[in-house]
Amino acid sequence: MPNTKTAEKANRQNIRRKIRNVKQKDTLKESIKEYKKLVITKNPEAAEKQLSTVFKKLDKAA
Repeated sequence: MPNTKTAEKANRQNIRRKIRNVKQKDTLKESIKEYKKLVITKNPEAAEKQLSTVFKKLDKAA
């Protein structure tokens, strides 16, 4: 239990950040899986488009 108002606020902020980080990490993993699937199926046009999406999500997550 936080003892001060600032500790309570920091706790709330940590929870919000954790939720956002987990969501970004999950969407990044899904994008990478989709890209790998497109590479295996030998669909270069769609794979190139998906790779762009993967880089975009990776840049936002980092």
